[in-house]
Amino acid sequence: MPSGQQAQVVAQMVSFVSEERFSGPIAHPRHLKEYEAICPGAADRIISMAEGNLAHAQDIQTLAIQADIDDAKAGRLYGFLALMALIIAAGVSAFLGNELMASAFLGAGVLGVVGQLIKGRGSNEKED
Repeated sequence: MPSGQQAQVVAQMVSFVSEERFSGPIAHPRHLKEYEAICPGAADRIISMAEGNLAHAQDIQTLAIQADIDDAKAGRLYGFLALMALIIAAGVSAFLGNELMASAFLGAGVLGVVGQLIKGRGSNEKED
């Protein structure tokens, strides 16, 4: 191999070997230093931006979890109110002498509650 071509191959190998990759919420420390050299205060602004993004993501996650908790509480409340309405309707129907209708109201309430107890809490969770 001629010496000029050999030098070119060595230069390509050196550039290939020295290639590096970095992934993360902020720039590589060496890159931060270079940003700082070009624009004083840039490194602090970049780090502040990453901290702000992290705080925002945590706030969104907290809001999502709280919304799920609120939905579960509201569902239990509305389910209880529906069960009470069915029981009251069954009582009124029985008082008026319509046992068939009272049985239907009680049956719907019991089947709903028993069905929910059999399914359990785990079956209501969302699958990702």
